[in-house]
Amino acid sequence: MKKLKAVFYARVSTDHSDQLHSLKAQQDYFYQYLDNHPEFELVNSYVDEGITGTSIKKRKSFQKMINDALHHHFDIILTKEVTRFARNTLDTLQMVRLLKENNVNVLFLTDMIDTRTHEGELRLSLMAIIAQEEGRKISQRVNWGFQRAFENEKLVITNVYGYDIVKVGHVRKLEVNEQQAYVIQHIFKWYLQGLGYGKISKRLYEWNIPSPSGNAHWDTSVIAKILANEKYIGRLVQGKQKTNNYLEKKILRNISRNDMYITNNHHEAIVDKEIFYAVQQLRQSKVKNGERNRRYPLSGKVICAMCGKSYARMKYGNSIGWGCRKCENTNIINETVLIELLRSFISTVFINKEKVKKELVDALMNSYDFMNCENQINQLHKDIGYIRRRMKL
Repeated sequence: MKKLKAVFYARVSTDHSDQLHSLKAQQDYFYQYLDNHPEFELVNSYVDEGITGTSIKKRKSFQKMINDALHHHFDIILTKEVTRFARNTLDTLQMVRLLKENNVNVLFLTDMIDTRTHEGELRLSLMAIIAQEEGRKISQRVNWGFQRAFENEKLVITNVYGYDIVKVGHVRKLEVNEQQAYVIQHIFKWYLQGLGYGKISKRLYEWNIPSPSGNAHWDTSVIAKILANEKYIGRLVQGKQKTNNYLEKKILRNISRNDMYITNNHHEAIVDKEIFYAVQQLRQSKVKNGERNRRYPLSGKVICAMCGKSYARMKYGNSIGWGCRKCENTNIINETVLIELLRSFISTVFINKEKVKKELVDALMNSYDFMNCENQINQLHKDIGYIRRRMKL
């Protein structure tokens, strides 16, 4: 009898040592099962470590496995249970149906569900619903824990520039870091003296003061966040972000102060309140005058291949160019040359729209990011439209 080409998929939700031990136990389980079932021939294995099961978008090994299945690299996937595969009912059923359409089946060993049988999908639907409900309850418990921590004024942050987080007994507290506090006080003072984000960043670089992330250059967005951070007047504001739902877990900004947890005089201040509020007033006046964060048409659109950060517009010699402030050795691209390249690219896209769309889909499929094809295509068209309008191409 011809053997079925089999792979197995294993996943743990965190990278803690006990969970990684669980991952080894899962792998040993599959090897033992395969030893007792000679009808299967193991051809590959796929493992995701420290990744949540509520969505498959961040699980690179899972995406690669699906892509390999669509290219007919194997016949069947072995996985321990539905919760290891996905906690999202829609993801589970969509993936199983997509696989079956391409003659690849899934065997959930612990749950005893075999998609090769007629009753397999019905049982899978029921188990997937249970798994999704489990994911909802876990999310609910986590959110409840955060809310209780906020209400009790417990710190849930991991770091904040200007302070050291120290543990006093069982309580985490913010303790002023004198060196960093000195830098913060100067940032506020310089801004009131008329220096913008870019000039403050340049001065910090000239003073050889590393950024909070340890880079030589300070990103202007970091300067902006420091100037808006209420922690520097001793106020703790928690709950500034929330997730849209327990499945997508997309981080959203919480715009309502009523939903936040605010504690005044929570810790020692670094900046006087009069200075802090004067800075906020100045920042708001620049917003009204249209001066805040004067972004250029290409801001956020040119990405460094080395570090993944956006290129910044800068002067070099008597010219204007775009380069990466983080990677100092990166070549600066002349702005005129960059605009001509964009003009040519945009013309090509609009003349050969369908061809470009097909090539993009193929590229995304080959990078195992097939789940995001439509989103990235739509984003590409939005970016092109934005650049055309701003640059009048």
